[in-house]
Amino acid sequence: MALYLDTSVLVSAFVQDAHSEWAAALLIRRTDVVISRWAETEFSSALGLRVRSGAMKDAKRDQIEDTFDDWRIGRGECRMDDQDFSRCRLLLREGVRLRTPDALHLAVVLRHGYDMATLDKDLAAAGHSEKRRSRFPMTTQIKICGLTTPDTLDAALDGGADFVGAVVFPRSPRHVAPEAAAALFERARGRAKIVAVTVDPDEALLEEIARTLRPDFIQLHGVETPARAERVRALTGAGVIKALPIRQADDFAAADEWDYHADHLMFDAKPPEGSTLPGGVGCSFDWTLLADRAFRHPWFLAGGLNPDNVAEALRITGAPMLDVSSGVESAPGVKDASRIAAFIRNARRS
Repeated sequence: MALYLDTSVLVSAFVQDAHSEWAAALLIRRTDVVISRWAETEFSSALGLRVRSGAMKDAKRDQIEDTFDDWRIGRGECRMDDQDFSRCRLLLREGVRLRTPDALHLAVVLRHGYDMATLDKDLAAAGHSEKRRSRFPMTTQIKICGLTTPDTLDAALDGGADFVGAVVFPRSPRHVAPEAAAALFERARGRAKIVAVTVDPDEALLEEIARTLRPDFIQLHGVETPARAERVRALTGAGVIKALPIRQADDFAAADEWDYHADHLMFDAKPPEGSTLPGGVGCSFDWTLLADRAFRHPWFLAGGLNPDNVAEALRITGAPMLDVSSGVESAPGVKDASRIAAFIRNARRS
């Protein structure tokens, strides 16, 4: 799914501010971005405003615009038309609390089904709310995790899973060593994103995973720090999914910082006291805790999901992405192809 960049991200990426490091890194690692003429126009206007206020010299503006033009070559363009303006007016009439320029960005994202990167929390919140209302339906992305056999991996791929996960953690009943995972998951390459699920991995393990499995994403399910995540990204060349354990509202505090360092956050149930596993134990948390929360990137809901409750989970949370493991098993670590198919089918119907 292409990533739409709004004006706030462009400005931070090319003009020094508190979020420049995050925005610039996003532009480097994502090659599937799209930009509208409207965002480009707002970007130029923002530079002009800085010049008129004395905060920027004309020469600096020219330099930034030249850099932007060079970067822009080969990037996707979202062509706007009357439908986008009509949807913008509809959003405003129905009470969306956004400036008209931001409502237009949202209309474009909803019509084309893009993911959206924005530093504007009001825009992010409005986007989340509109997806939940489903007036402009967007496809929920699905990750089947902890796959260990060819038949269950094929069930996930044939069902249309967007992500497939290999757990590289010896204490897990779903553990697959990197070499074995590489052989198994090669059939998924190009059909779904491959995720290596790790728990506080050391550099030797990360290097082995990068060399053998060559995953699209490394999932961090331990007590890693944002700085460690950036090291993981640099070492492996893969994107980062960070799992955050949730039991109560205060547990979401970590998301504010991680939102700048992970491609996707994953909100998983905090395991019971005494558990030796950080996830995959079939527990869920109070899904209403996610109501009206907004994040900068599409995020995963995880923990306790199964074919019978996935529709309700989507209704309550509006989650753009789902992660399931134990909920599609017949026994711990034993995936069930029929439950995988049912989960994907029920999620897609919701």
